[in-house]
Amino acid sequence: MTLRGGRLYYRPFARLPALWFCRLCLGPCGPHFNARGIALFTHIRVALKDYYHTGTPVPSTPTFARLMTRECREALPPRRILEVGPGAGPMTEQIVACLGDGDVFDVVEINADFARNLDRRFLGPARKRVPGATIRMFIDPIQTAALEGSYGFIVSSLPLNNFEPQEVREILARMKGLLAPGGHLSFFEYAGIRRIARPFKKKQDRRRLGDIGRVLTEFDRENGVKKRVCLLNFPPALKRSLQLKARS
Repeated sequence: MTLRGGRLYYRPFARLPALWFCRLCLGPCGPHFNARGIALFTHIRVALKDYYHTGTPVPSTPTFARLMTRECREALPPRRILEVGPGAGPMTEQIVACLGDGDVFDVVEINADFARNLDRRFLGPARKRVPGATIRMFIDPIQTAALEGSYGFIVSSLPLNNFEPQEVREILARMKGLLAPGGHLSFFEYAGIRRIARPFKKKQDRRRLGDIGRVLTEFDRENGVKKRVCLLNFPPALKRSLQLKARS
């Protein structure tokens, strides 16, 4: 209802953009709607304090989370899965739902607020539901996390465009080094974000973004990285994925 000139006017479509945005971020209404709403506001709260490590004011949508975790969800146990920088946990939610006996699921999250939220909402309940799975949390940067062994699946939500080019090289090298032969690595960035952001950045940041672009292009070329855009995310996201060659 809108008040104009002393009269009330009914505007049935006034809230549609807001409702569409909530539906996109939270997924369809159902038993998980309230949990996803809590995750959304947790992400916003942490992003306001630590945008450097979050990279976006809202978490990834359920649609994009399913795309990012497709390879590990479609495989059968036992699996070794590593998630890096899960934030509020949209990818974590998809992964824990498919865990079975014999699986190993390690999570690396540098932000303590996010780590507590992840343990309370996802990891703790998953440990009770699947006692035969090994589920661990590491509150460390991926470069120094004390991880053991190799992984068949690595899913990363790290905001690489926020970091220095050398950090991006180190992160990509560490994640690739943790892959088992035949293993899958998936990470992402927002589609066209460097091109969109460059006009609004200072000269130093424009140079940094350009260098990151070259690091990613080199990594893509050397590793045969495949790309796929998901428009049902805010902002639209570009999934990058590679599969390490299996031993002959």
